[in-house]
Amino acid sequence: MYRGAYLYEILSSVNMLLVHSSRSLRKSVFRKRNHLFPYQLQPLSTSSTSTASVKSKNSNAALDNIHVNVSSVPVTSRSLILSLEDAQRLSGIYSELSKARLSMLVVASGSAGFLLAGAPVALDSLAAVTVGTAFCACAANTFNQVYERKTDRLMKRTRRRPLPSGRISTPHALSFGLGCTTLGTGILAAGCNPLTAVLGFSNIFLYSLVYTPMKQKSVANTWIGAVVGAIPPLMGYAAATGTIASPEALILSSGLFLWQFPHFFSLAWMIKKDYSAGGHQMVPCFDKTGDVTSKLLTRYSIALSTLPFASYGLGITSFMFPLESLAFNGYLMHTCRKFHQNSNDENARKVFLTTLWNLPLFMFLMIFHKKDFLPEDASISDSVVLSNQGSINVKSSYEDAVTDVFRRTKSIMKSLCVHEALTPDSEQDAEMKPFCLSKENK
Repeated sequence: MYRGAYLYEILSSVNMLLVHSSRSLRKSVFRKRNHLFPYQLQPLSTSSTSTASVKSKNSNAALDNIHVNVSSVPVTSRSLILSLEDAQRLSGIYSELSKARLSMLVVASGSAGFLLAGAPVALDSLAAVTVGTAFCACAANTFNQVYERKTDRLMKRTRRRPLPSGRISTPHALSFGLGCTTLGTGILAAGCNPLTAVLGFSNIFLYSLVYTPMKQKSVANTWIGAVVGAIPPLMGYAAATGTIASPEALILSSGLFLWQFPHFFSLAWMIKKDYSAGGHQMVPCFDKTGDVTSKLLTRYSIALSTLPFASYGLGITSFMFPLESLAFNGYLMHTCRKFHQNSNDENARKVFLTTLWNLPLFMFLMIFHKKDFLPEDASISDSVVLSNQGSINVKSSYEDAVTDVFRRTKSIMKSLCVHEALTPDSEQDAEMKPFCLSKENK
């Protein structure tokens, strides 16, 4: 019943963010493009309403001495092009502040947590947790760059970021981060539930005010960062079920936690000189021989490989999940072993690149092989479903189309699976109904 108030606050925050951005955009136009648009618009007194006085000694002083009547400046295609160019440049800066690629991975893990809860899947709640998690990730990454703007100037990898390069001001970046925080937590609260919003805000706090400052103080920052990375799957599961007290949520979250060590330590080994220049306290920066780094890579890779077997032992997935994991987790451990034998950048890069496809495969196969993904009474022939409020909503053709695509895709993939091909037909007769308009919170 309070969703209207939440949405009003969200729209107000969006309006404030757009106003701030437009002001910065106008300043940027006059500061960076004055050779194309050499006019400074100033309010006129009542005595001068339609004249322009030019009192300049050179072209550089003309900007401060030209008075133009606002109503007399025509809106030309040239000025519109300038505005579009600056808007595009500003959006690119926002994308860099948000670390768009990293944010996409965070969003994917949150969506995986939502889908792991099983069908029927509420499209509205899935959209809310996806967008809300994205804004929270953007906020955390922006605050991270604001805090590290000085040390980023010392590292080759980060000196071209928006703040060190001077392409955006610190107040502007802070405003963007605050706007994303408000939007993210607001959307999660209004579109999902308070628990999801609290998890989202807590993750911003941990990443910005705990993990980021600790990077300059202790190597323990990596373990804090791993906790931050393990929260998005819990956000997705909480959005779908209203709780995080579930073995399947714990398994997925643990997978994100353990995966980050081979992923990050291999990256840190390749850029350890840059980290040392910036004063960051990372394990590879103090590990000249690579022995400590290789042991950590091996230890956490082995721990990660046990999770599929744990999920089968707890009755979450079928036996095919641990069986298939022997391939992709086995290859990850193989790359870690190669690094242990010869600790160099080439072998570290192999570990890093392997982690990039290992995690998506882990999440996808866990969802695909999950037992009881569909409720026992699920039927594709149902034409109506109950929403969170208990009212009846008729599914639109869009939801029907999404349902059909999901059903056909999973059916095709099952036909390619040896285990499913050997399964008796009687176990494949259950009809699927993975999507509906909304889902009842458990």
